[in-house]
Amino acid sequence: MRRNMKKKGALELSVNSIVIMVIAFVVLGLILTFTRTIFKFGQEKTTSIFEATSLETQPDAENPITLPDTINVKANGKKTMNVGYYNRNPFSAQNAKFGIYQCQDENGLDVMTEYDDGEEILPRITSASQTIEASNLKGYKIIINEKGLTSGQLYICTVVMYNGDDVDDPMQISPDEINTRDMDAPVYETKQIFLQIVA
Repeated sequence: MRRNMKKKGALELSVNSIVIMVIAFVVLGLILTFTRTIFKFGQEKTTSIFEATSLETQPDAENPITLPDTINVKANGKKTMNVGYYNRNPFSAQNAKFGIYQCQDENGLDVMTEYDDGEEILPRITSASQTIEASNLKGYKIIINEKGLTSGQLYICTVVMYNGDDVDDPMQISPDEINTRDMDAPVYETKQIFLQIVA
């Protein structure tokens, strides 16, 4: 009788141990999944937006867009940069993001937006969008994607900070909406840069 009770007690202890171990592994798995999700979310956020105070050159009312005057990009290549934007307008910049409005070659001719077959030539800037209150600054991580300009050439490009909700493509912005400083205009700021295409 005692022997059966001992076996029964050992079996119950063994089953309890297995149940506890299964529960522990499930909880551990949930914790690891949750931790991985948090880190992934944080990483995605930091790849596009960061504090402008970490920039070497701080944007201000005199220099609202901290892109350098000359940017070198490899032919058919990409360049990543950290830039800042200071909203010197008396109103908030809603869903503000970077884009290229137009480029001109060394002869002053506008770079074609598309070939006849629909292939894009004009370079693109990719960035996240942020709402920036008046007299505030934000940092951006941007990607400049060169689409097939002539290697060795120097181009003058107009970079715009525009409302990403109002405009799908900054190349389609009307010329009378550039530099208006109007609350209803889709463009908040512009800057001209030299884009050097290197081999």
